[in-house]
Amino acid sequence: MRHTDDDLDEEQTRSAEESERRYRDLEVTEHLGDSAELETRPQIETSPAAPARRVLVVEDNPLSQQVLARQLATLGFVYDIVADGGEAFISVTRGRYDLVLMDLQMPVLDGPSVTRLIRQWEKEHGTPPVKIVAVTVSASAADRLRCLAIGMDDHLPKPLRIGDLSSVLNRLLDSSPSAVFAPERSEPGSHPELDHSMIEGLRALGDDDGTFLRGLVRQFRADSDARLARLERAAEDGDIFAIRALAHALCGSSANIGAAGVTAACRAIEALSPDDDASHYQNVVLRVRSAYDDVLPLLDGLT
Repeated sequence: MRHTDDDLDEEQTRSAEESERRYRDLEVTEHLGDSAELETRPQIETSPAAPARRVLVVEDNPLSQQVLARQLATLGFVYDIVADGGEAFISVTRGRYDLVLMDLQMPVLDGPSVTRLIRQWEKEHGTPPVKIVAVTVSASAADRLRCLAIGMDDHLPKPLRIGDLSSVLNRLLDSSPSAVFAPERSEPGSHPELDHSMIEGLRALGDDDGTFLRGLVRQFRADSDARLARLERAAEDGDIFAIRALAHALCGSSANIGAAGVTAACRAIEALSPDDDASHYQNVVLRVRSAYDDVLPLLDGLT
């Protein structure tokens, strides 16, 4: 659970309560549905240390949460993690964050929508704007410009490399890096199904006994077995919306674990038009299954 700052004064408390009332009354409620529990504090995973700089991670993918948490801890930042845009809005208006790492595609509220709400709230309350960095699978210049246009401060592509993350955090927060990280490189491996540089970066984040990487592989299998089964059912049903959503989620997990073949197949699904025939999607889903079956024994062999 998240811990409230002990020195939060009465004026800030009133401001936070007012923000929650506004949040419930804004047009965004049509996105939240009946299941949104806005009267309760969001469930937040918090890092153990307490340095000056605080980062809010807004990310719904469990494996991505683990990687980002380890990267931020390594860089010396304190962090909170929430899993959707609704929780992110409440957390920013109640907390004191120096920077927000914002996934763009999330349940309840997506990244652009919650960013607009945060900027509106800051303007109405005279609050200095928190730095917001978009985290997205796309690295295109056009996507970066779109993120800046809605009020974000920068853009980082997935999967996040610790050197890129460190550079952006230190630049936006005017802080000195706790360490200098060279680009993640490794000798080309014999298995093109793997992103070897990503895997070496994960090894560097972990302990010498490989516990961290083993845990990530277990998490990937647990999440992806179920997600891929749903993806195949959606393909059988010709449900293009579900196929695209599930492929996006699987793309994020596979990129973070270095499963390059799975990532490429999922991106091929995302590259299809929503208007394409369902048979096109079904063919690419078969590629996702093949790439997944190929990469699992390779990932198991890493640990």
